[in-house]
Amino acid sequence: MSKNIQYVFGPVPSRRLGYSFGIDVIPFKTCTLDCVYCQLGRTTHKTLERREWVPTQQVIKEIRDVVARHPEIDYLTFSGSGEPTLHSQLGEIIIEVKKYCSIPIAVITNSTLFYEPDVRANLMPADLIVPSIDAVSTKVFNRLNRPHPDLRIDSILKGLATFSREYHGTLWIEIMIARGFNDTAEELECIAKKLEPVRFDKIHLNTVTRPPAESTVEPADEAAIELALDIFGERAEIIGSFEKEKIVLEQADIRQRIQALVTRHPESAAKISRVLGIAQDVVEENLRALVEEQKIVAVTHQGEQFYRCPEKT
Repeated sequence: MSKNIQYVFGPVPSRRLGYSFGIDVIPFKTCTLDCVYCQLGRTTHKTLERREWVPTQQVIKEIRDVVARHPEIDYLTFSGSGEPTLHSQLGEIIIEVKKYCSIPIAVITNSTLFYEPDVRANLMPADLIVPSIDAVSTKVFNRLNRPHPDLRIDSILKGLATFSREYHGTLWIEIMIARGFNDTAEELECIAKKLEPVRFDKIHLNTVTRPPAESTVEPADEAAIELALDIFGERAEIIGSFEKEKIVLEQADIRQRIQALVTRHPESAAKISRVLGIAQDVVEENLRALVEEQKIVAVTHQGEQFYRCPEKT
């Protein structure tokens, strides 16, 4: 990846989207929520302000440059360091990219701004929307997602239902299940009930597989996942691991590629090796150097070592 590329990262192997280039239109950890399970750490700028957080035309140019070199990519995905719908020109970017690119466009969002008509309009040109809903009771929502104080879960759900009726693309709901938060039959059944007015194609059940913002947060156990599958029915599925033959990537500085990868997606040395197609001993050598230079940090989660960017204060 060129050093001139600031807002596009990847390709990242996604469990749902194949090989995807991420598009990051929000500064690091600028979000409407401060989820206890977030793999990027705690939110440092919690806001509901929609504005042009990064230069729109530069993002469009970078996507054009990347697509020209990688026409084999499965998806272009708006995700990354914060909540993408906070970018006021998100719709413009999607429309402009679709003028020269046939690669499907996905947006991964936390659903919190669907109550705003402009946000819903911005998302209409996308091919796939993946909104998350982890809780529907105010108590669990506040404890698990730690929202901006002006957010209300009822408004979020109403906005999501409205969007689902207006939108003609594919809609996958994601639910992150964390032990001791939203893994009870009561909360899961409540989520299922509240999602009844929403038109969606699938429900993806996920749990905490990377180091979370709060070290005490644990993944749901097998019984809770099985319970969720039973409650949500035939459209529900567990997000499985991603396996696909590696594509040939351009040569680039190894440390730069590792650092770019773990900035958005904390990973183990083995996973970094597979993603970048670099021998694991070479990856581990460069990881040690990056840790010593304090450009990344090593953390242990569920007995496995991961690498991610340092939390910003």
